[in-house]
Amino acid sequence: MSMTFLTRGAVLFACISCSMAFSVGGFSGTLRRASQLRPPSQRSATSPLAPKMQLQGLKEMMGSSSSSSSSASTYKPVWKNEWAPSSVKDTTLRSGDKVGILFLNLGGPENLEEVEDFLFNLFNDEDIIRLPNPLKPLQGFIARGIASRRAPGSRHAYESIGGGSPIVKLTSEQGDKLEDKLSGLGVDAKVYIGMRYWYPFTEEAVDKILEDGVNRLVILPLYPQYSISTTGSSIRLLDQIINQSPRSWDPRKIDHTVVPDWYDHPGYLSTQAKLIREQLAGYEDNNEEVKVMFSAHGVPESYVKAGDPYKEQIERCAEMIMDEVNRDSKRRFDY
Repeated sequence: MSMTFLTRGAVLFACISCSMAFSVGGFSGTLRRASQLRPPSQRSATSPLAPKMQLQGLKEMMGSSSSSSSSASTYKPVWKNEWAPSSVKDTTLRSGDKVGILFLNLGGPENLEEVEDFLFNLFNDEDIIRLPNPLKPLQGFIARGIASRRAPGSRHAYESIGGGSPIVKLTSEQGDKLEDKLSGLGVDAKVYIGMRYWYPFTEEAVDKILEDGVNRLVILPLYPQYSISTTGSSIRLLDQIINQSPRSWDPRKIDHTVVPDWYDHPGYLSTQAKLIREQLAGYEDNNEEVKVMFSAHGVPESYVKAGDPYKEQIERCAEMIMDEVNRDSKRRFDY
């Protein structure tokens, strides 16, 4: 979360589309995968990453109608209502259960040399850049061109925050804290991290889940709000991986569920509100005009018109956070 104050009144700036750790009291589509690139130190100049495709059961749970034979010419975005669980599963832990929690996140380059390849992976995703069918064979070529042009500016931005993305470190810390919290509740669980566009890739996490013999899995995208370009893209990749190995991911072997969004989770709302209140504390007893500005990643208008719930969830999220901020405040702050 980032915050700043401006003169002539004050504006509190808060980002609400990024992930944040919060307390948890309990457990509550297929497409041809775009090639992803290894870091320069681990690949040749022309060799794409050919990840192992392992992971089933999600399809039944998600109600997905797509098949593993889907190709770029039959691209169809994964909408939330197409794969949301239709019934509540048995969450009772049995003796001998191995519980896993799969964190899904964006990923990011850890050094400046990895920036362009990370950007290529990002723009090579058809949930990020949706081309007309006749142009889909050019997705990789177009992605490389955009990545090449954007890389210098992105390197400068990453250099300004230490030379790389902290997302893996922060996500790992979140995982450690969640394991500790669940352990205190009597649940022995292991957190796995799967990034969409850079290491550790989702495929690596899936391999480790199978290797460890996990049989109870919670899939938790670290995007509070749902969008086809974030959670939807990660779920599409998982569904593709799942359909590559139906025996390994037979629901009788691995019982798993997905948390599609959590923007309205009480813990998330109270944590955001607490951070905002800390910044507003000095303004409760004066008459200076103060407003809170929420910032979030945008999505194309075509996504919204097609049914992507992201914009609506962002607006509702900001409203609920401010309700929490103003609950015990001496004055009411607007946003």
